[in-house]
Amino acid sequence: TLSNIVENVEIKNTPIGVRVEGVKSTGPSNGNKILNSYIHDIYDIGILSYGIGNLFQGNVIENVALDPAKFGDGEEWNKAYAVVSTGGDSDTISNVIRNIGYIGVNYVANGEIRNNLIENVSMAINDGCGACGDGSLNGLLIKRNVVNHAFGNTVGLPPTFIHNTPLGSGISTGDRNSIGGIFTENVVNDFGNSGMTFDNNMLSDNMTMSDNIIYTAQQGNERGARGISMYDQSVGVYH
Repeated sequence: TLSNIVENVEIKNTPIGVRVEGVKSTGPSNGNKILNSYIHDIYDIGILSYGIGNLFQGNVIENVALDPAKFGDGEEWNKAYAVVSTGGDSDTISNVIRNIGYIGVNYVANGEIRNNLIENVSMAINDGCGACGDGSLNGLLIKRNVVNHAFGNTVGLPPTFIHNTPLGSGISTGDRNSIGGIFTENVVNDFGNSGMTFDNNMLSDNMTMSDNIIYTAQQGNERGARGISMYDQSVGVYH
């Protein structure tokens, strides 16, 4: 755990495993780097960063939050993820992220999610995704990622529950207002709900999609699986 206001710390070539959290900053920790490390068998969250200008590159992050009984006691939005970045100008680049209970990479600010292999997400919670921009995203770039197998776990849900169908997505804007993001040159394969989703709960404005490859949709929800979903409040979306 990085305590409040820790800056310019580098964690490199470090195995971190079999614990509740992998690497977590408890405050605005800025300019830190997590490089070429092996983060594995984490009960709650792989990397949680509240700072700006951080870099997560070349890591293998696997087997995170696969058992809901062992999730931590935090807010649901910051558990069962491989990587969460809430500060701006942070980059998640060239990581291998696999076997994740909910979401692979979640950004609540701008930065880059680029050149990552993300596979087997939403394995414990139904409506997760490989890469998610979830907030004020002016300048977020999601580029050249490969997302395989974002299906959605429906085990234990009652048959009459509205979400008792796979709701996993490859790439999504999440549940908060999303502005000015760019999703380009990604490959999404094998998803339960949508290859790319602009969520219906909040406004998606001036988002750009281009040159993505989306294939192998599964059964999806009551409306069926879709390559791209754009809901009522999606404005200025191009693909």
